[in-house]
Amino acid sequence: MNLRIVTSLLAALPLSVAVSCIGSADKGEEDDAPVDGKDDSFGNPTDHGTLAFGARNQARISADSGFHTWSFQLSASAKIDLETTLGTATLDIVMYVYRRTSASAGWGSYVYRNDDASDDTSTSQIRETLSKGEYRVLVKGFKRSMRGEW
Repeated sequence: MNLRIVTSLLAALPLSVAVSCIGSADKGEEDDAPVDGKDDSFGNPTDHGTLAFGARNQARISADSGFHTWSFQLSASAKIDLETTLGTATLDIVMYVYRRTSASAGWGSYVYRNDDASDDTSTSQIRETLSKGEYRVLVKGFKRSMRGEW
C-alpha cells in the first residue's frame, strides 16, 4: 500500500503500507487505541525519522515493532492528503496524525485518525488543512496480532 502526502507546499509522498478488512463494521474494537483526552503513548514506536517525500517509506509490523512513526514540518498552512492503498490482504492499518504543541512538549493526543476511508475499503485517508508546525504520522495494525509489510 502507498501512503502519500500532497500539500500546496510539498510533492507527492508514497509511504508503502498494507491494509485490508473490507467491511470494517464487523471487525470489533481496535487494539491499543489511545484514550480520548489523554496523552497517547503507544509505548516505544519505531521512529523512521523524517517522512521521505517522493520516495517509498516502507516498514514491517512485527511482534517487536508494531507502531511506526514518521515526522514532517510545514513552514505555512497547507492542505494535506495522507493516503494508504491496499497491499497485503491480511493487514489492516490505522493511521494517526499528531501535532507538536511546543518545542519542549511531547506529541500529546492525536489530532486526526482514520482506519477505513469508506465503508467499502480498508484504506486509510486523512485530508485536512494543517497549520504551520511539526507533525508526526503514526501507523499501526488494527489488531495487535496483525503482521506484515507495508
